Amino acid sequence: NATFVTHAFDPEVHTSPKMFDRDWQRYGCDVVFIGNKSKKKERLLTQVIEGLPACTFKIWGSPVWRRAPPPLCDAYQGSAVWGQEYAKAINGAKINLGVLYEGSPKAPAGDVITARTFEVPAAGGFMLHERTHEAMRYFEDGKECAFFVDADHLIGKIRYYLSHEDERKAIAAAGRARALTSGYSYDDKVATIIAKFYELRGMQGEDKA
Repeated sequence: NATFVTHAFDPEVHTSPKMFDRDWQRYGCDVVFIGNKSKKKERLLTQVIEGLPACTFKIWGSPVWRRAPPPLCDAYQGSAVWGQEYAKAINGAKINLGVLYEGSPKAPAGDVITARTFEVPAAGGFMLHERTHEAMRYFEDGKECAFFVDADHLIGKIRYYLSHEDERKAIAAAGRARALTSGYSYDDKVATIIAKFYELRGMQGEDKA
């Protein structure tokens, strides 16, 4: 009687907002990572920043990033971003990184998707996401987002997509269309929950009959 409900995006928040000059000054960059810090993320992002010294790189998230070693603390912008500011941070970057949490030592496994998996494309951002079988169920590689497997692969993908603007923008547009039409919003998830409620209630009625 169980139904799996994934992460989702908020259609009122994760949109393509109007960007003003002040927004581009604050959020404009080549590559952004928006999220919490972990050891795996520290290692990967350090390799990426050091491997791409000509790129502008920004990190938004918890203040714990201040305690990260350079170059991460230098890339950290000083705060988390929420609501429309989050959507602006997504749209201000040419490339949004989807780096997954590896899980705590006692966890059976790390993340295979995250809220960003759906929020970034829905907001119109180009997403370069860690490759997992689960994430690839929702977006097509090279058409609706792009996937990477390790730091070297990620660095190569960043170089490629920064130099192919038209392709990058087309993929971002296709990713947004996929998010909007494939049942990935919270509205869609609530509809699934309500439908399941009525299905189970109907089954209970049949049992009583």
